[in-house]
Amino acid sequence: MTGDLSNLAFESEFAAARALLSAHAGDGERLSVIPGNHDYYTWNSVRTQRFEAWFNPWMRSDLPELSHGAPYPWVKLLNDRVALVGVNSCIPSPPLFAVGRVGAEQRTRLQAALAHPEVRRRFVIVALHHHLLPPLHTSPRKEAMRHLTDADAVMEVLRQGHVHLVIHGHNHQWGFSSLTRPSGGLPFYVAEAGSTSAEAHTNPHFGPKFNLYDITPGPDGAPTLARVLTRLYDPASNTFSTWREHTLAS
Repeated sequence: MTGDLSNLAFESEFAAARALLSAHAGDGERLSVIPGNHDYYTWNSVRTQRFEAWFNPWMRSDLPELSHGAPYPWVKLLNDRVALVGVNSCIPSPPLFAVGRVGAEQRTRLQAALAHPEVRRRFVIVALHHHLLPPLHTSPRKEAMRHLTDADAVMEVLRQGHVHLVIHGHNHQWGFSSLTRPSGGLPFYVAEAGSTSAEAHTNPHFGPKFNLYDITPGPDGAPTLARVLTRLYDPASNTFSTWREHTLAS
């Protein structure tokens, strides 16, 4: 879950969200979470690490030494083939603003995490809330109020590091991009499905959706992203059905 488990970061909201996750998602083996800008809405919620206190079971790192006592980035070694890296891009913002920042210290820890041998031998997914690229359906004014202020610096760490897929939220709209690396070779991908809990919309880019990522061994045996399946909610049938399917070259 790439954030926004609450609206105003109230204790009561976090309590309700945690009860829901505990009932339906079990432990950290099945679900991982990072905060969204709504979860960092107030200075007090950030100062007391309210989000981290409520959702610690789904944020525990398998390589805690890499965080140097900080909550982020956390690293989960999901199996022998996949590593999931959780990054916090959220900061308190003035009313009507929803900008984010990863920050220099966390970027340094992220760089070290991506270089760790246990991470480098796996397919690496980095999760953060804010987007790295301007969304397709937005205005410059709106983007100025919602962007990741150090997106270029974060992108540089990801381009240089061992990353295969970046997933994020925040925009409530579908997006998928293929990005090159300075050294060449296989690209890495940046993806957002959109908000799963959004209301049905005439433009399917904004409709409630989720992505399925098919990670399979490539020709050399290394895990690669073979397919991205986007499922869109249909209110008429009350089910999710395939909206888009990306089959990727290995």
